[in-house]
Amino acid sequence: MTSMSTGGARLPFRGLRRMVGALVRQRRRLALATVAIALGVGYLAGALTLLDRVAGGLDALAAAGAERADLVVEGGVAYESPVEQVRRLVPITTGQAVAAIPGVASASPRIEDTATLIDSTGRPVVPLGLSEQPLGANWPDDPAVAPYRFVSGGPPTGPGDVVIDQRSAEAAKVGVGDKIAVSARAKGLGDYTVTGIIRTDVGGLPAGSSLALFTTAEARALFDRPLDDNSVAVRLAPGADRDEVAGNIRRTLPAGIEVVDGATAAVHRQESLTRSFTLVRSLILGFAGLALVVGMVTVANSLALLYAERRRTFASLRLVGAKPGQLLTAALVEAGMLALFASLIGAPLGLLLGRVIEAALGALNTSIPVAGSIVSWRALGWAVLIGFVATVVAAILPAARA
Repeated sequence: MTSMSTGGARLPFRGLRRMVGALVRQRRRLALATVAIALGVGYLAGALTLLDRVAGGLDALAAAGAERADLVVEGGVAYESPVEQVRRLVPITTGQAVAAIPGVASASPRIEDTATLIDSTGRPVVPLGLSEQPLGANWPDDPAVAPYRFVSGGPPTGPGDVVIDQRSAEAAKVGVGDKIAVSARAKGLGDYTVTGIIRTDVGGLPAGSSLALFTTAEARALFDRPLDDNSVAVRLAPGADRDEVAGNIRRTLPAGIEVVDGATAAVHRQESLTRSFTLVRSLILGFAGLALVVGMVTVANSLALLYAERRRTFASLRLVGAKPGQLLTAALVEAGMLALFASLIGAPLGLLLGRVIEAALGALNTSIPVAGSIVSWRALGWAVLIGFVATVVAAILPAARA
């Protein structure tokens, strides 16, 4: 009895050894399955890494418009959907009324829209498209709330002046004192003199975005906002009680307009930007999921052929006492080893694929705002885990039928 029990206990290991030997003899199908898993995991790792970089880019973009304000007067949500959130504009008279409230040191309107910078060859530095963000705004009336740091030069002072971000200045090969063309909604194409080059409080703007800053009067003309602001940044006077001032402001606001603290306004801005990229993020994840599904179908077919050729081996093992559950376990362990090996190959490949996707989008003039490290360990870990689990799940049916 003891020898039989020992022999029975060894059957799974003996079966596993035979299956590994069979795998060596069936190298072609093994290689096909390995390539399918590696490519599926690689594309998934690349997509997840790219999404992490997009999230970093959106953070940087949100910071480009988040003034250092104690309070912010903004419009309530006028329309929202899974892919968009639009807030009401703030009447210009509201900002003027807020500036007169006791405890308010300054009330700086923010006017923003799209403004495309054009280089000397006539090409957009960042073209307006599905994912690109060529931003335009006014330079804050109160420099204390400006979320920018000058690399060189100074703020705009006249209708023909513009301040641009450092990345755009390098791309367009312009410096302080040079001319650059700007295309905006109301005034079309016009030439401006670069008076300053800036970075945001969190650094440079991400690739796929640009920033042009004008005087408040010029921004109103460029973006057709003579009587409205996007928001109003409020800086409190020293010693003023924020809650008390916020209450006084709230009592003067028209319907549909609200006052929030600076941190809440930054969250609202981040949410609007994130929603605008929902479609892009869904497309990236959709293609990654499709690649993984196709890879897993290929793996399932390859393993089905492998196991079909081993039916005689399985039958022999059953004759000497192997149970179906033991053979299934051995087959899934085999699939798991294959999945782990292929996933570890595919994950680093994903870093390259992510960069290729970014480069391809840039070549098609559809750059997306990205920032942060090109290596995301979280994304790589998830890709390896998903690839491993998906391969083992894909192997269950072929192994059970064998």
